[in-house]
Amino acid sequence: MLIKELRERWPLALFEELETLRNAIILVIALVALDKASDVTINNSVKVADITGFGVTTVGFILVAFSTSLPELFVSAFAAVQPDTIGVAVGSAR
Repeated sequence: MLIKELRERWPLALFEELETLRNAIILVIALVALDKASDVTINNSVKVADITGFGVTTVGFILVAFSTSLPELFVSAFAAVQPDTIGVAVGSAR
């Protein structure tokens, strides 16, 4: 409701400028969060390598393999739960 009321009251150009500013702020926040999350991931990966005795490269490869396979796993799991989307699981398995 609030956005609809603002669009009716304010000129369209001003509303688009505010929307662009909001999107820019969200982008900056997301980039900062990505930077911090990557630092945490790398630091914890090094700790895992130290604890397990594996090399840092081995832990990195395992992390990359897991993170690239995870979306495929979720697609298949959701397709198995919802019978209407079985074609998604079959199509993504090719």
